[in-house]
Amino acid sequence: MHGIVIGGITGAVISIFRKLIEILLKLTTLFYIKSNSNFNYMLVILLINLMIWLVVSQMIKKNLHIMGSGIPEIKGILLNKLKLNWLSTLVNKFIASVLVLGTGVFLGREGPTVQLGGMIGQGYGEITHNSNQDIRYLIKGGAAAGISAAFNAPIAATIFGLEEFGYSSLAWMTSFSAAITSDLVAMKVFGLKPVLYAAKNHSLPLKFYWYVVLMGVIIGLLAFLFQKNLLIMPNIYQKLFKFIPRNYQGIVPLALIIPIGYFWTNALGGSSSLIVSLYKIPLTIVSLVILLVLRYAFTMLAYGSGLPGGIFLPMLTLGAIIGALYGVCMVNLGLLPLKYLIDFIIFGMVGYFSGISKTPFTAILLITEMVGSVQHLVPLGLVALTSYLIVDLLGGKPIYDSMMNNMLKTA
Repeated sequence: MHGIVIGGITGAVISIFRKLIEILLKLTTLFYIKSNSNFNYMLVILLINLMIWLVVSQMIKKNLHIMGSGIPEIKGILLNKLKLNWLSTLVNKFIASVLVLGTGVFLGREGPTVQLGGMIGQGYGEITHNSNQDIRYLIKGGAAAGISAAFNAPIAATIFGLEEFGYSSLAWMTSFSAAITSDLVAMKVFGLKPVLYAAKNHSLPLKFYWYVVLMGVIIGLLAFLFQKNLLIMPNIYQKLFKFIPRNYQGIVPLALIIPIGYFWTNALGGSSSLIVSLYKIPLTIVSLVILLVLRYAFTMLAYGSGLPGGIFLPMLTLGAIIGALYGVCMVNLGLLPLKYLIDFIIFGMVGYFSGISKTPFTAILLITEMVGSVQHLVPLGLVALTSYLIVDLLGGKPIYDSMMNNMLKTA
């Protein structure tokens, strides 16, 4: 029963959260488009980003734990290594994340939704005077509900909670009931269509499966590189921008996003729309390489600054681009029919996410729910396993564990 209540509350909060980000991002995009014919709109964007920077910087100064993804904070709480004021964190994370993500920086909504859901679970537990142990289950339920409402993927959200936060039968049922309820609320607001719906995907013939294994090896290497680069970015900021107080370092991505928005407006955001566009538009190796470098570099800059925002969707976007690049190369070499290109975009998301987060079951189920197809379960499992093993052989650790350890060192 507690899981259903938490799921309902979280679903409503996250639906409002998603809708506000959607509205602000549309306005931002419109301003960039209009700035091509009227430069005054560019001045408005500059002023808005400056105001957002000042507001969010003050919020971060008061509560450092609204920085970044928020998933490491939830892990820290569940491991009894961290305590947060649930109401302060909930309110400030909500406002700061909406403002930041509305600018189009290359961060995702999913990390904040996990933290918001976890804080709702904690608050509910404290208000209803549950025991500390029961509050832990409620936090897990809220976290699962948050990611379920963010992606309309309740099964993957439940499995993510188990892979990231640990298993118990009570946590399983609380998370599952919360995730399902939260998803029902979100579907009422956003409809039934999956977030990354792929209508024209095909079942990959068995003779092409070795391409999937090779792709898994390549993506595993790139996933390990992403882990290493992401984890050192806060230190790089501290060295390069040591003259800027930590809570003000968000000025870097908020300033750099302006020329990106002006020249590549369609690239703004986390970005599910970009992934879907890869299914439809003609793709070239040059355009994909440019897009990959641009999004990779700016994702690192955005995360390293400490701005509120997640890396879930940026990871999926990068994985999709890598999958598209790999697929286009195979098509150009005459090794793969063009109709299977969309499949490799999907495989790229799973492999990259699995390798970086080291949660292969979540990766498989998340993409299956998000694209609305169960045709790819075996190749998805193959690319997820291959990527996971490559990262494991290289000594890579689960990214959110590493982020939590870094966060606790600097807290």
